[in-house]
Amino acid sequence: MAPPPALSYDTHTYLTLTLKPDTPLFHDPRSLQSRSLPVGVTHVAQIGELQDSHIYQIDGPKSEFERVKAQVLASLREQQGVVKVEVMPEPKMRVKRGAEDL
Repeated sequence: MAPPPALSYDTHTYLTLTLKPDTPLFHDPRSLQSRSLPVGVTHVAQIGELQDSHIYQIDGPKSEFERVKAQVLASLREQQGVVKVEVMPEPKMRVKRGAEDL
């Protein structure tokens, strides 16, 4: 299995898309149509062993995505083969147990 992709949450927004297995997009997730979107969307990677779940990167600054977020999410949800679209939250650092005693 390939290592997880290095994601830069400082400069990009990431989305997870769940795809229908019986559609062309499932077999070629890079073929996502982003022409109708106000920002570019690039396929990053499959999520682990989940063949129907993929990470996509929003091209351009995070501020631009925030401005058109509702439109982008609605447009992606309407695409044939897309079951679910979610914005990936930034990972948070966990506090080591016992660290509060230091």
